[in-house]
Amino acid sequence: MATAKQTQASKKNVKKTQEKWQSMTSRQRALRQSEGRLRKKSGMGPNGEYYRIVVRPKSEFVILAPTWKWV
Repeated sequence: MATAKQTQASKKNVKKTQEKWQSMTSRQRALRQSEGRLRKKSGMGPNGEYYRIVVRPKSEFVILAPTWKWV
């Protein structure tokens, strides 16, 4: 069983933590959580191979006429 002093200190700590979390933005909250630190952007970690994907506009593509014919 917790003593009265421990219970009081625990309640005080919970209130302080709740106030701190409510004053943070959603991004700050995500970064403070341990799960938030595990996820990195693609290519930012030291391990693994990553590919950078760039979406080009449709105007940059050239459509070639087929060189084969149906028989």
